[in-house]
Amino acid sequence: MLQITTFVEGILMLALLFARSVWALVAVMALISVFDLGAGAVRSGYVARLGEGGQGVQFKAYLRAMTNVGISFGAMLGGLALWVDQGWAYLARRVFALDALTCIAASIWLGPLPHIGPAPLPP
Repeated sequence: MLQITTFVEGILMLALLFARSVWALVAVMALISVFDLGAGAVRSGYVARLGEGGQGVQFKAYLRAMTNVGISFGAMLGGLALWVDQGWAYLARRVFALDALTCIAASIWLGPLPHIGPAPLPP
């Protein structure tokens, strides 16, 4: 499910390139949010199942740190666009396409993860 939700999220980000009205933008962003939240829920469950005995908390902290590094690089690129101050640097289409491609690449990268069945029901 994590691979599917991440892949669909990437495809939907490509749809942002074709949104020509506010309503189309809102619809696509709503769908992206659904799949993003779904991927987050599946990822949290996956980490909880893998990280038993306190390892899950440590791994989630690692994931949060890596997310912050990614956000920092994105902010740095945004700062470069402000510094360059040229029209081509502000074009969002390239950003949407790059974001979509990284989501699709991440979904492919998730393929080798081991399958984990549902959690056992409590007694």
